[in-house]
Amino acid sequence: AISTNGTGQANPFLNSGSFSRIDVAGDSVASAGSTGLAPTHAMLTNSGRLYIANSGDDTISVSALTATTQGTTINLVQLCDSLGCPPITPIFVNSTEANRVYVADAGNGSISVIDTSLNVVANTFAVSPANVGSPLPSPDRVSQPIALAELPNGTKIYSANQGTNSVSSINTQDGTINRVISLSAAPVW
Repeated sequence: AISTNGTGQANPFLNSGSFSRIDVAGDSVASAGSTGLAPTHAMLTNSGRLYIANSGDDTISVSALTATTQGTTINLVQLCDSLGCPPITPIFVNSTEANRVYVADAGNGSISVIDTSLNVVANTFAVSPANVGSPLPSPDRVSQPIALAELPNGTKIYSANQGTNSVSSINTQDGTINRVISLSAAPVW
């Protein structure tokens, strides 16, 4: 899936919330579809569903691989404190698991955990120990997680944090931060 974010002959959706599916066998546009505003990253699950992070409206769009219409919209959890509620800004989706999708929320420094059987946010994890809270973490305006990588067995997820030049190792079962690994420069995705 490619975000076209605008007009084009192969894209009949004339707005900033659209995408094109690329047929890699024929190197052509297979179809186009609508999504939330400013789609930034997509992933395909083993069950054939497409999950798209929409940074412009803080949502995740879910649709069947062959659909041209948006199936389900998942609203991500807003984190607020005395300074207000920063935008969530989902920018990356990832999973190696059959029943979960993880979303890097750069704007509020968290990872959203989506239950794919219900298409709802099941949990929200902090990427910095200073922001861990219960039931939700406090917003982290500094860390800026931009990419995720998960162990094949699904026990840990790693968050590349551009704002703090670090990588967080997080236990996927309970959101415990195992360690924050400092880097000499900001990670780039």
